[in-house]
Amino acid sequence: ATLLANKGESLLALYHDEQDPALLQHALKTFQLTDKIVDQLRWKQVDVKSKLYWRDHTRKWYENAIETCFQLKDAESGFYFFEKSRSVLLSDKLNELGAQRSLSPADLEQEQQLRIRKYSFERQLLDLKEQDSTYAEVKQKYFDSKDKLEQFIVGLEKKYPSYYHYKYDTASPSIDDFRQKVLHDDVSLISYFTTPSLVYALVVTPNNIQFEKIAYDDYHKDAVNLLAFCADKEGLNADHGSFVRLANKVYEKLVKPLKVKTPRIIISQDDHFIPFEALIPDPNKPSDYLLKQLAIT
Repeated sequence: ATLLANKGESLLALYHDEQDPALLQHALKTFQLTDKIVDQLRWKQVDVKSKLYWRDHTRKWYENAIETCFQLKDAESGFYFFEKSRSVLLSDKLNELGAQRSLSPADLEQEQQLRIRKYSFERQLLDLKEQDSTYAEVKQKYFDSKDKLEQFIVGLEKKYPSYYHYKYDTASPSIDDFRQKVLHDDVSLISYFTTPSLVYALVVTPNNIQFEKIAYDDYHKDAVNLLAFCADKEGLNADHGSFVRLANKVYEKLVKPLKVKTPRIIISQDDHFIPFEALIPDPNKPSDYLLKQLAIT
């Protein structure tokens, strides 16, 4: 996975030097293959902490994949990488819950008991120190319980083909499918992907697609400060002027350049859960929040 990701990054860097569009196509195919390998890695690991590791570890890979899509002006592939970069744990859990419908009551009960046993030993291990006399014994029991759960799940995948198919279904909706099922004439989607120095924004409207790259060095700092204001009534009242300037700055950076025309928007956020409703389009009108202009989901 790392070799593939590095190859994709190298092809992207080479494109920036040589400006050969064929290099971008090769980079995109490499990142698509990297993503499939990451799926395989996640499927082999039952533990949520391992899945979390891969979600965080692959962040830079998805950033490079999105940059490749941006250079190619390939919004369809960009849409896939935007959502795949953040929703893998949710997708895994939804697929797993759906797959469990095909299991027998006895197998469901056995799986639950194995999970409870593993979790019990995990909690015991957290409460112990390495020098405690029972630490080694509990640690071994934890690893044994984890192995038994993983072996049981592998057995389910062989025993129930429909369980395996549903659980590992990686079908991703196209932009056209998304439009038909989610968007209407008066709704647009804004999806963000953040990096340390810039923000990618993908806007999907009923009739158009817009792919933007926004230079925003202070994004993470501004997001944290904005959330702090919104969580502190006294601080907000004491320094409302600073809040207005900050809420307007975030609006000017993240919303205004996108020029969304629909009266309703769906925002798929990344990293920080910014209260977009509280942004202020005009600093001279500090009580006219964005909520008064747009219905925001």
